[in-house]
Amino acid sequence: MKMENRQSDSSKTEPFASRLREERLRVEPHQGKFCDKIGVSRNRQSFLENGEREMRGDYLSLIAQHGLDVTYILTGRRGGEQLAMRESTLLSQFRSLDDIGQCTVLLTAAQMVSAAGQHFTPRHVIQAMVDDLTMSAQTGAGPAVSDPGAGAAGYLAGLHDQQRAFKGEE
Repeated sequence: MKMENRQSDSSKTEPFASRLREERLRVEPHQGKFCDKIGVSRNRQSFLENGEREMRGDYLSLIAQHGLDVTYILTGRRGGEQLAMRESTLLSQFRSLDDIGQCTVLLTAAQMVSAAGQHFTPRHVIQAMVDDLTMSAQTGAGPAVSDPGAGAAGYLAGLHDQQRAFKGEE
């Protein structure tokens, strides 16, 4: 009785493999980091991206949870709303943060949205933080400072209090 060859015919898997690689590069350019993130060996990922192995349902479900467009990988057509590169990067970085970091991002975004109409660049955001710290140190009236004389430490403590309130812990 002849044993079934578990390797796939690469001519059948090549279109899927190249789209898998394209999607993985969109989400995470470094293959090793991607493998660590999803819990798959680098060899397995390499075999899949080279068309030497067929993708199984459990793998497709796993990569979908990490932002890859499985519909595109399987059909060549983009499925649903596709995240832009910046959105995908932001989501990947957000997911890698701990709970406090995620709350900080959400609070910062909420503050930026509430100031609708203003143009924010990294310089503007940093300047706003410096202004808050300066005002807090001088007047004690900064929005996020729990101890006006504490400078940056007070600012961060106040931010932590806001995070706890945001999470409903207070």
